[in-house]
Amino acid sequence: MVRGKLRPKARVAVDVRRLKPQTPNGMKRTNSGSFRFPVRSQTAIEAWRDKQPRAQSINHSSIIQYPLNSSPVSLRRLLQMWTEQDFDSMFSMSDASVMARSAMNLKLPALILASGSPRRSELLQQLDLQFKVVISEVPEIHHDDLTALEVSRINAYRKARVVAKKFPDALVLGADTLVYLDETLFGKPASLEAAYEMLQRLQGQTHQVVTAICLLHLRERRQKVFTETTAVTFRSLDAVTIRRYLNRVNPLDKAGAYAIQEQGDLIVEKIAGSFSNVVGLPVERLRTELQAWSV
Repeated sequence: MVRGKLRPKARVAVDVRRLKPQTPNGMKRTNSGSFRFPVRSQTAIEAWRDKQPRAQSINHSSIIQYPLNSSPVSLRRLLQMWTEQDFDSMFSMSDASVMARSAMNLKLPALILASGSPRRSELLQQLDLQFKVVISEVPEIHHDDLTALEVSRINAYRKARVVAKKFPDALVLGADTLVYLDETLFGKPASLEAAYEMLQRLQGQTHQVVTAICLLHLRERRQKVFTETTAVTFRSLDAVTIRRYLNRVNPLDKAGAYAIQEQGDLIVEKIAGSFSNVVGLPVERLRTELQAWSV
């Protein structure tokens, strides 16, 4: 070799399966090739875990914390992933630790309704099931860049997951109902003026009511998300009729600013589909899904 000159390196084929991860400080490799962690070196264990390659997983925190750190595009991708991916890969170490810390001696109900809606409670009672109501505190999202089906499915999942992390041994039911006309979403109005504008937009036309249901059981690592859609046709309404309806019904807690079970004949001409779905819970479809779940 001549000093001052570098010989070009020869290309060598490497079998990546024979490559071994670098042993971090404070750890020892056994004869079998695994690591032995000293009891005193907890920080070394965490450092080693951080360096290991991880399979792609779903960032559920992005869904729960939306819209703080998620865009509609990324949220739509997350929605597609957690509805198509194997459920076993959806749980992180944080989920496992939450479940491990849960009180195992509590006698939890078989079914939890993650909704404070009295209408959904009344509909669920029709199935002759014992259930407990635990209101989910997660705020609902509404975004013009997402479809009504996407928004309702995400909201239902968010509601169910927040409660399921507190009660991992129970089957949690989350639900979200939206009204939409063409590509316009109608959530709960913020004021009576907004309610009036919603009814004015819906009058004389046929809109869709979609309810998304999320059944989630963390301990069993099972979930089921489905939607039901009903077509609702409004009568032609003038300003006097709309004001009369708003004086009789509180629209502020209702998607689309109306409730079909409360003075519905005043504004609704006909429906095509499930009546209970418009109220907030598709009882017929839910009965079928729960039977398949073997509740």
